[in-house]
Amino acid sequence: MDERVEPRGRGDLDRHGWRGEFGAARAAPGRLADAIDACRRSVTLAPDVAIGHRWLGRLLWESGLPADARNCLERAVALRPEDLTASQMLGFVCAELGEIVRAEAVYRAALELAPNDAVIRYELSRLKTFETRDDPDLQMLEELASSVSDPATPGRDALLFALAKAYDDLGDYDRAFEAFQAANALHRVGLDYDPATAERAADALIGAFDEALVERSSGLGCPSERPVFIVGMPRSGTTLVEQILASHPDVHGAGELHELEVVAGAVPVMNAGRLPLPEGMAGLGARDLAQLGELYDGRLGRLVPEALRITDKMPSNFYYIGFIHAILPNARIIHCVRDPLDTCLSCYMTLFSPGSSWSYDLREVGRYYRSYDRVMAHWRLVLPEARMFEVRYEDVVSDLEGQARRLLDHCGLEWDDACLAFHLTKRPVRTASVAQVRRPLYAGSVGRWRRYERHLGVLISEVG
Repeated sequence: MDERVEPRGRGDLDRHGWRGEFGAARAAPGRLADAIDACRRSVTLAPDVAIGHRWLGRLLWESGLPADARNCLERAVALRPEDLTASQMLGFVCAELGEIVRAEAVYRAALELAPNDAVIRYELSRLKTFETRDDPDLQMLEELASSVSDPATPGRDALLFALAKAYDDLGDYDRAFEAFQAANALHRVGLDYDPATAERAADALIGAFDEALVERSSGLGCPSERPVFIVGMPRSGTTLVEQILASHPDVHGAGELHELEVVAGAVPVMNAGRLPLPEGMAGLGARDLAQLGELYDGRLGRLVPEALRITDKMPSNFYYIGFIHAILPNARIIHCVRDPLDTCLSCYMTLFSPGSSWSYDLREVGRYYRSYDRVMAHWRLVLPEARMFEVRYEDVVSDLEGQARRLLDHCGLEWDDACLAFHLTKRPVRTASVAQVRRPLYAGSVGRWRRYERHLGVLISEVG
């Protein structure tokens, strides 16, 4: 969610303390609770100042309380409808909560005030399916794309992603790819990404976690069975698998957590050489591994203490699988696999939140995929055969019940019919698949790359 609308006047910031809240929210992400308390006090003192409700809503959203965030953002929009950032946040949070109709209504109300806003139009495009060529939303996207030619115009990349998505919905794949290509090229210009960095990280990981180290560290960590890690490439079905599991009454779907990164950050203080992962792994003893596992399990347990299983769906945790095996020997690891070209193309067609800088160039997407694939091949080689459960997206699409039963069995859970109606499960979903998981399963994304095959020579060559 972008910050694009400044408060009405700097006097409001100074008088009500919002200048300090801006700093607290941006500079101290590890102190969210303190920032929320401060914002609550300020809102109590100045209940009619919209910026306070907007910032309290943002902080609540960042702390994993989307329903509370929605209430604050609704108040912010009611007080100041022209604050497009508040409207964007509110629509985003409503979509995350599965309130798709409400989210669309929020975006349309914002567009009544600012019909040319590219970011709002992009957010709206994610929630709808374009069915006819004379769709007014498509016509507006085309008009804006032709009238705003300056690449530096804020939001132009989002506008082009929205236009490309519309053409894809309509089956106009050549025009869709042309728009996707322009959108990605524009977005890539602003990113600092070196493909060789991911390849060096894969080399270091494979070199550090050899078979001897994995065997030596097996069974020494925290014995908790609560964590369930769902890993894989983005757009490989990780959200779908989590939604199926989270539909079970004994499972809490926590989404994409950063807790494992936090725990991994403690490794340098536990080994004599002060080395981070992966090199620092060799200097950890049995007590260190147990403490690291307990640290992760404790942070996870604070989310929903009564849950029997809690999923962590951060896709990039595939880098940490050897670490997970060592610190949490009883944690479940689920690896989501999808056709490589479908996976890579879907990444290329997605405007991600920050953190997936490799996904805006077809050659770089292919190189990143090969690094990921090499890491996963290594884990299959050095880990015990049954340690990691793999599920193919295409198999879930063709046999939902069979794959759902396998998933639950792997997690040590009894069967529950609710897992077949995953699209009805009410829970926050904070990924690019926010709209898809609210619909029944469909096969339209299987083999999708073939519609674009004539444009994918570079990607096909890279993926091999």
